[in-house]
Amino acid sequence: SDRPLSELEAEIETMITAWKTEAYSTAWAYLERCAEAVESPGYLQNPFGRYRFFTQCDRDDIMSAQKREAQNFRIQSTVADAVEIGMQLLVEYRANTNLQFRMANQIHDAIKLQVREEEIDETKQALNETLGNVKIPIGSGCLKLGIDITIMDRWGQKRKVKK
Repeated sequence: SDRPLSELEAEIETMITAWKTEAYSTAWAYLERCAEAVESPGYLQNPFGRYRFFTQCDRDDIMSAQKREAQNFRIQSTVADAVEIGMQLLVEYRANTNLQFRMANQIHDAIKLQVREEEIDETKQALNETLGNVKIPIGSGCLKLGIDITIMDRWGQKRKVKK
């Protein structure tokens, strides 16, 4: 682009301000409360009861890093715990059926399964009944973990749908 850097920076700043004050003000307020928890009370807890404690110090760089960690902690740890619970339910489900799928890998909030061709539909059902029903306690209610299922012939290669 031929636009000056200062013009681009100003545009970005306007977008960030709109994100914080208009489009996602509630989300931003939540993230700010998480960051404030670094100083008082000095810890955060996710909905499943996992704690993250923060070190009190006078160094601005360490405090800034901890505030960024605090903003990520509740969301990332909640999803990680929900996936862990879902994987345990999936193992129990498999033990009570004749399904032969194998959990090959977990990457953040994704689980890679190796599934026999003839068991794809039943395994999809198992995923929906286990991972799809993990309840995340939020306030006086709960949320369910949404899941997406992608079938691949090889890792990273989506299956071509036959018509």
